[in-house]
Amino acid sequence: MSGCWCAPESFLVKYWFSVSDSEQERRFQDRMNKPTKRWKLSPMDLESRKHWAEYSRAKDEMFAITDTKQCPWYVVNAESKKTAR
Repeated sequence: MSGCWCAPESFLVKYWFSVSDSEQERRFQDRMNKPTKRWKLSPMDLESRKHWAEYSRAKDEMFAITDTKQCPWYVVNAESKKTAR
């Protein structure tokens, strides 16, 4: 596995856990509609959901700048939480 040196005696490995918009929406609806999951829902979640497209564009810009041969991002398909963990 590669990574990058960022400071003496430090080694950085960057992971991005990727979830599709449809899966994110399903999880969000579960939290809204299932009492056993409602505790996970915060006011910030409600506000953040409105900005999904903006966050996605910002993520793409971040990858364009920070995904380098010397210090790449490792993208993990996180559609299934169990598999991603």
